Amino acid sequence: MRRVLLAILAFAILIPGSALAIPEDYLGETLVFMTLRRGEIEPEYFFDIGRVGDEIVRRHSLGIEAGVTDHLMLDGRFTFDQTARDRGFDSGRFEVRYRFYEPGALPVDIAASAEVNSERGAAGDRRSYAVEPRLILSKQLGRIDAALNVSGEIRLRGGGGSQLLSAAALSYAPVGAVRFGSELQYAFREKRASVIPQIWINLPHHLTVKAGYVRGSHRSDERFARVSLEIDF
Repeated sequence: MRRVLLAILAFAILIPGSALAIPEDYLGETLVFMTLRRGEIEPEYFFDIGRVGDEIVRRHSLGIEAGVTDHLMLDGRFTFDQTARDRGFDSGRFEVRYRFYEPGALPVDIAASAEVNSERGAAGDRRSYAVEPRLILSKQLGRIDAALNVSGEIRLRGGGGSQLLSAAALSYAPVGAVRFGSELQYAFREKRASVIPQIWINLPHHLTVKAGYVRGSHRSDERFARVSLEIDF
């Protein structure tokens, strides 16, 4: 397996660097300014394996992004839990995102999004619903990309009270179609933080592979690997 991963990485380095000129969303909750173009469709698959607290987690997520206009896109995702105790539908979300102007038109690229989501409670017997408006700030400096998200999680039902959320990320494309990066996420009311180092590899036929590791603070105690596959049509 290690030889296969090294072969994929070596092959990706040979792909021209323009393939990752505009970064995509990060593996966690950090979104970037850029949206899909009109008519573009991007199916996604995510797989998580590891631990949350004392529980072993195995989750599968299926999603799809679609460009409505050159500045407006839709994003939906459904997550299914494969653990023995909580097998079944875990969470779902639907997001609308709009970007202002073209990349580089302003000192900092600005976009906004609104998300509606639902997730199963820790006990598995109660579902929470929330609305999440988000401000997205991005900046590209050559091969370096920086992103900052500030959002409000407004609870409509279950799951505790509302809170302020933040996510920041930094990535670097050293050569070819490979990008390294990391995210930092923080929930203010819960005082819960997580960091996600990651790597992206852009392969032929518009296929992007991302892999990373989620490490939570002592309050969340998340420790799991995440891999995603994305295809752009």
